[in-house]
Amino acid sequence: MGHPYFEWEGNHFVYMGDLENGIPQGNGTAVKGTSFYSDVWYDGPWDQGKPVNLLQDGYKIYVNGNYLKSDYPPIVRNDVVYIPLWPLLSELRMSAQPLEGVLRINHPNRIILVGSNNDLISYFGRGMDPHTSRMDYPILSEQDVLYAPVPFLTDYLDIQAAWGEDRRIDLTAGDFSKDVSWGDKNKINDAVKQLKTDLTAEVFWKQAADTLWARSLPYPKNSSEDDKFYQYEKLSVVSYNGLNVTLSNGSKTVDFEFPSLNSLTTAFFIQDPFGDYNWSEEMKDLIRRQKLQTNMTREQVLMSWGKPDNVNSYGNMEQWVYRYGYSAVQYLYFTNGVLTNAQTFK
Repeated sequence: MGHPYFEWEGNHFVYMGDLENGIPQGNGTAVKGTSFYSDVWYDGPWDQGKPVNLLQDGYKIYVNGNYLKSDYPPIVRNDVVYIPLWPLLSELRMSAQPLEGVLRINHPNRIILVGSNNDLISYFGRGMDPHTSRMDYPILSEQDVLYAPVPFLTDYLDIQAAWGEDRRIDLTAGDFSKDVSWGDKNKINDAVKQLKTDLTAEVFWKQAADTLWARSLPYPKNSSEDDKFYQYEKLSVVSYNGLNVTLSNGSKTVDFEFPSLNSLTTAFFIQDPFGDYNWSEEMKDLIRRQKLQTNMTREQVLMSWGKPDNVNSYGNMEQWVYRYGYSAVQYLYFTNGVLTNAQTFK
């Protein structure tokens, strides 16, 4: 039985493998020409008659003169060539291990900690001197495959890269299999936790950049009221670095340092707190500024001032008590659920 004959971008080939609707789809082998007994031109996955691995810009990677074999070809993102990381580390005989969402790479001269899809990097020198920085291009994770940009290899792994003809890249490196069992375990574990925290925080800032409303923000000490945002005010992220962020309401910016992920996530609403209420803009503005006026409902007062310390009920009337410090007391009076009066005692 003969094999079907196809053409793709000027390449005429005989094909043997999976077909769908008469064209290559799945896994298969192609040989240029009209006979299947010639040299193999392509062997691997196909998609709608196209050789998948030849669609990825066709870069060929050589490590110390050896062709880098991998089920995943190099990819190009933003004009930068990315190389599948695990096959590369294996070819270099460089040890690495995933730690709580952070990848540790053991180099004879440094211990490197990186995440994926983020340019943050932490590393230790031989004297366990810590460093944090941002890479020009991040490690990428696509379809559960990690890819390292060529600049990362040259900047942090001491690999030399030479660009040749026909999209050939030669990577030259020393012996990375020696002297990798070193480092202060406690310091490394602390750095992993910190990097993981920073990576998680930056995912939050990126995803919620335009969907934040002020809730309970950790203002710097000695901040004046003019330096603060109103509660429930819509904010946007100007810049961030780990747990630290600069926020803006459109007219002013404030820098914040969050002590933990928990303090970060409890500091904001990620949906408009007023979204379910058909209140006037004047009423919303009063609540943002923590002001009261008569005829406010219980719900409006709760949003403005929060829960009272005590509630005393007298039929259709209620007295709400707010205590401040040792002596100041504020009394609010409601009739049929509507604010009618207020008293302050000091």
